[in-house]
Amino acid sequence: MTSPCESPTLEKVIRLAALETRFAERGARLEVAIGEGTASATVEPLPINDADERRPRS
Repeated sequence: MTSPCESPTLEKVIRLAALETRFAERGARLEVAIGEGTASATVEPLPINDADERRPRS
């Protein structure tokens, strides 16, 4: 799992993680290990992928 960062597109803090395919269904709710505890997470597509090319380019 990556360090948390602010997503300007989603306007919330996100983290990226590598998942086994069996856990990678969009909308799946997971508990992920963070340090000595866990946190709730939701599987979502990568926010940096602009397959529909809707974001303005510089």
